[in-house]
Amino acid sequence: MTIGAFFSDDDRAAIGDAGRLGHVLEVLMNNFLAFLGGFMPEAEPKVRLHDPLAVATLVYPALAGFEVSRVSALLVRTLTSRAHIGADT
Repeated sequence: MTIGAFFSDDDRAAIGDAGRLGHVLEVLMNNFLAFLGGFMPEAEPKVRLHDPLAVATLVYPALAGFEVSRVSALLVRTLTSRAHIGADT
């Protein structure tokens, strides 16, 4: 689910200051913004929060339970839709 929330420049910098993983995430976000800027120059590129719950669990791990599992996905194109993703866990 894509919502209107996104990371500001200050948000991304704060994430970058949050240790080694934060620095890697900041680099990835900045590379993503550079890609979007070249790919869609008329749009204002943003790092949007597609899944706020996933982000919240990074800050508060006790918010949700996790278990190791495997997931496979199959991308199927049809005449009536651009793409359909089926997942099997």
